[in-house]
Amino acid sequence: MTDRNANIQITREWNRPDPLKVEGKNPEKAYRWVDKGRLEQREREGWSRVDSDSVKHNNPDGSSAGAPQYRELVLCEMPREQAQSRNRYFQEKAKQAMEAAARQFHQNGRRLGIPTDV
Repeated sequence: MTDRNANIQITREWNRPDPLKVEGKNPEKAYRWVDKGRLEQREREGWSRVDSDSVKHNNPDGSSAGAPQYRELVLCEMPREQAQSRNRYFQEKAKQAMEAAARQFHQNGRRLGIPTDV
């Protein structure tokens, strides 16, 4: 018996389609998909809708007018330096919250007589 699949050659690997893939992005900008329900809040934070002519996005929903969209998501952009500053701000806030939680944990442990430095 011969193996009928022995002569099959794969010429191109299959890749899962990515409906959120965007090409032709400006390296000076940071990009983010934003839920339409939070779009107004994100715009107050400095994000703006991407002009559909400035990037290439194959919209599976079929529309090509306005900012690139996929279902309930809209593609937004922000200058990269501003986005990095924003990220540093939130990283610092998260660090402060973790430090406060650790202090509270140790204080509660001392109060209850439980060692917390394990």
